[in-house]
Amino acid sequence: MLNPQADIFHERLERCSKASQDLSRSLSGFAGRRSGEWQSLIQSCGCQDRSSDTNQPREGETPYRTVYMEAGWRLLSFGLGSGPSLLVIPSLINRWYILDLMKECSFVRFMADRGFRVFALDWGIPGPEHDHLDLETYMVKWIGRAARKVRDEGDGRLFLMGYCMGATMAAVYAAVRPEGLDGFISLAAPYDFSCNDTLSTLARQIDVDRLVDAIGTMPPELMQAGFMYAQPTSALEKMKSLYRNNGNPARNRTFSNLEQWLCDNVPFPAQAYRQYIKGFYQENALVNETMTCAGERVSLANITMPVLNVVALKDNIVPAQAAKALNSMVSSPVNEHIDVDAGHIGVIMGSKAKDAWQGIGDWMEKVKSGKATS
Repeated sequence: MLNPQADIFHERLERCSKASQDLSRSLSGFAGRRSGEWQSLIQSCGCQDRSSDTNQPREGETPYRTVYMEAGWRLLSFGLGSGPSLLVIPSLINRWYILDLMKECSFVRFMADRGFRVFALDWGIPGPEHDHLDLETYMVKWIGRAARKVRDEGDGRLFLMGYCMGATMAAVYAAVRPEGLDGFISLAAPYDFSCNDTLSTLARQIDVDRLVDAIGTMPPELMQAGFMYAQPTSALEKMKSLYRNNGNPARNRTFSNLEQWLCDNVPFPAQAYRQYIKGFYQENALVNETMTCAGERVSLANITMPVLNVVALKDNIVPAQAAKALNSMVSSPVNEHIDVDAGHIGVIMGSKAKDAWQGIGDWMEKVKSGKATS
């Protein structure tokens, strides 16, 4: 006897299986593409356009120029708007192209279309030669160098923005080098690390010196294991989502592109990892003001430029409490926050992301015109 429901189930399951196989084929080439990236970046040094080397890893969709490069990281410029410059700092352990995942889902394209000069810092793929570098090198020296280059490229007006730990790092820069910044935007980033979420609790229990001394560079697989520990059913939920897509090409393309990005993590340099876990998670250094950078104590109270804090209310990586702490720590007369009903990744590229993008663009316009209020 025929069972129509069973036929529908098997048809969906077959489509889900095909989409999974397509994703697997996409991911299988990462190692080979990764092996040629360093040489490709070296060849593209000197402010040239994107290399045509087909051995490069997957990147974003929007055309860009590499306007500066140093020690493996690049400063990318998207478009030539006439408005203020926006420099976006992504997480140190994730690739930058989550900001430009697809043409129809691109934060950098959205902001460039609004007339802003958009720049992004691509941290590249660190190797053992980066293991001795301290966190200050990334937070102050290199973000500072990128900011100066952006000011030179633009009209002098500069908004600094960060996503995830990129925003936490950018906030440290804004606190110790506030000169020349017209505003600071934080997106889904932690500042109070005393929360009792799974990741924070795990990080506080790590014997980080013993771990780093034994392993050195933190491999992405180890960090992924931590995220899996925090969300043990995430793989099952992804497959359920793929099944529910029912073969929808647009949804499957989004799923595949996002999974490629999620699997494209990069190593965490040893000394920077040691200091990040110790300083932020174990000492809660921003709240307790125990961190020093550039020879001075880091106090977010030194941030007096306009601040916008975008909080993802369904974030299971950065609890809302950890993110919202920023607004009470700065001294900015213009000090606002936006709550977005999305998760950690959804706030930058999901169905609710454009709520965040629109809020960021509108806020920048208000600050530019002098109409922003606290």
